[in-house]
Amino acid sequence: MPPKRSRASMATVPDASEPSAKKVKGESVGLSELTKEMVPKLSHAEVREALTSYGENPGPINDGTRSLYEKMLLKRLQEGGKPAAAAMTTDHTAPSPAKGRASQAGRSSFVSTSVLTKASPTPAKTSVLTSTWRSTPAAAAAAAPSQPIHTSTAASQSRRAWPTTATQSSSLPRARLSTKPAQSAITAQGTRGLVAATYTPLSQTGCVNESVIDGYARHLVRNNVSGVFVNGTTGEGVKFSVDERKDLVEKWMTAASGQLAVFVHVGAESIKDAQEMATHASEVGAHAIAVIAPTMFKAKSADHMVDYCAAVALAAPNVPMYFYHIPPLTQSKFSIEDFLDSAVKRIPSFVGVKYSDADLALFGACRFHGDGDLHLMYGKDEQLLAALAMGAHTFVGSTYNLYPKLYHEIARAYENGQMDEARQLQLFSWDVIKVLLRYGGVIPAGRSVLEHLGVLVGPPRVPDRALDAVSVKNLIQELNSMDFFKWA
Repeated sequence: MPPKRSRASMATVPDASEPSAKKVKGESVGLSELTKEMVPKLSHAEVREALTSYGENPGPINDGTRSLYEKMLLKRLQEGGKPAAAAMTTDHTAPSPAKGRASQAGRSSFVSTSVLTKASPTPAKTSVLTSTWRSTPAAAAAAAPSQPIHTSTAASQSRRAWPTTATQSSSLPRARLSTKPAQSAITAQGTRGLVAATYTPLSQTGCVNESVIDGYARHLVRNNVSGVFVNGTTGEGVKFSVDERKDLVEKWMTAASGQLAVFVHVGAESIKDAQEMATHASEVGAHAIAVIAPTMFKAKSADHMVDYCAAVALAAPNVPMYFYHIPPLTQSKFSIEDFLDSAVKRIPSFVGVKYSDADLALFGACRFHGDGDLHLMYGKDEQLLAALAMGAHTFVGSTYNLYPKLYHEIARAYENGQMDEARQLQLFSWDVIKVLLRYGGVIPAGRSVLEHLGVLVGPPRVPDRALDAVSVKNLIQELNSMDFFKWA
């Protein structure tokens, strides 16, 4: 693993002729005295005032957008420009330990569920299920540090800060939209463990069946799944109309009920459709959006793809954006590393990648791109163990709907150094996936298994076909012979 890279201090030094910055509640503090250490302690209004003084035009600042605008302000401080305004009233007093995270509502919603800070000693090894792997929203809210320090905590306990230098291209106009804040206890970048790439429930006539989703969400929560990736490949998102996809997102936001992070895939061949779905995701409080590369008229370069993503981001500037990297399906030829180089500079809301490719060396390069501050979600279920070793801590996949207990056990074995056991469990996962592939793949076969588990997701949408009754019977019998269902 690459050595931890230090970040240059972004603190500004007050002019000697000016009085020292007061750290007393309610006292006036000169904007020229503002330092990076003060930024997390500012109110939303004070962040807006400071950004405005630097000539920025911020959109709504709330719990869901706080981190984005802190990054903008820190960037301006690092650049050393002089603000136009002279002073602001601010509270630099430390929060009461008794109040904990609750007293810091609104400081930043893009906070890891980890409780590690730069000053913390290396913690004693604990089960991954209660540390780096899966944290409940309530535990995250109670245990998070009073000063938000973004940390990634793979089983190797590497610590890398979240970005503070992403800026918006001057060629992109700044959009301002009224949005609902994301549910405060859950954040996209703080999500760890398993994220289920959800199937879209359909009736036998091929219509979306939203009545299934409440029970579907309960099934995932019972199995310690951390989030859902809606309208992606497993959900056959591109087969559905914009209105159908928006209705699905609204239902998943209700069903998640503060217990699941909701990642919404908004990619489409039409940029207008993608923008409409991005705006909608922002309005209903989705925790993040994701964008896949167009497949008919392909981006000719990484910069062309960033143009597309930047246009989508303008429709939802306050929602974290992920690029959905799945070259086996999109057949995109541009370099993902070149894409990251450009995206982090041009798209303020860009936070990471849903990486669905088998190239683990390239995944590692992306995971530790720059200062390692991007959130990489790995999307190849059969390689979860190897991705853990490469620094992954969030995983998006189809089979996490079906047998999540197995993957939790792989993570537990890895965390405890039981590598032989972890390898055997991962190989078993691959054996199961091979069975699913023999029965038509994870979309038709996975739907049949999920129905057997009581989540009635129905058939896939045409041109895919559901398995016939004989095939379903044979599939279930074969999985039973493998003792599969103890992991379901």
